[in-house]
Amino acid sequence: MSFVIAVEDQRFDVPESIADISEFREWVLSVEFPDEVRAWWIAGQVWVEMGAEQVFTHVRLKTAIAYGLFQILEDEEDRGWVLGDGVLLSNFEADISGKPDITFVSHETSGAEKVRQIEGKKGGVTELQGSPDLVVEVISNSSVQKDTVKLREAYWKAGIREYWLADARSEKVRFSIFRYTKKGYVEAKPSADGWLKSSVVGRSFRISQKPDVGGAPKFKLEID
Repeated sequence: MSFVIAVEDQRFDVPESIADISEFREWVLSVEFPDEVRAWWIAGQVWVEMGAEQVFTHVRLKTAIAYGLFQILEDEEDRGWVLGDGVLLSNFEADISGKPDITFVSHETSGAEKVRQIEGKKGGVTELQGSPDLVVEVISNSSVQKDTVKLREAYWKAGIREYWLADARSEKVRFSIFRYTKKGYVEAKPSADGWLKSSVVGRSFRISQKPDVGGAPKFKLEID
């Protein structure tokens, strides 16, 4: 058993008893698991991030993407569920368990039982198991390798049709859409004016950034 810990000036001990994905799931869903910790099981390793998420380079961008997807996929077209980062997603074939920043599950996918709803010990659905249609991750300083390498490989092994990756840590937002192929994810090529086509949603997207009235960065998921 090996551990990869991303810690921001804090100490956190992962229980040595965690030896597989099932034990990891029990741990993160237990009442003892601390709210401030973001943990993943990826191919036999526990990845832990600690510390608050950056408001403007992470939380606000994540919110803008989720809002844009919600408008299309839930409000306008009722095509499925757009879920924030409170949802535990597990895929046993890919040996992965964690909470993506955003998850989309279409009604077709849930109806075909490609994603199963797992009820918690005290009732209510607390976990999804299987292969959702689309996942989104927003990169932070402590998640670069996890998001760009480890999760990209794991999500592909899980058979997830699209992986969106966004990064607002520099002056211009970087935004990528990776499409599933049998040999791995292939990055979508942007149009001349920066639009990226999503085969899952059937629309093109780009992310714009400008200051709000207070001078803080404001993001928008533009839709074509």
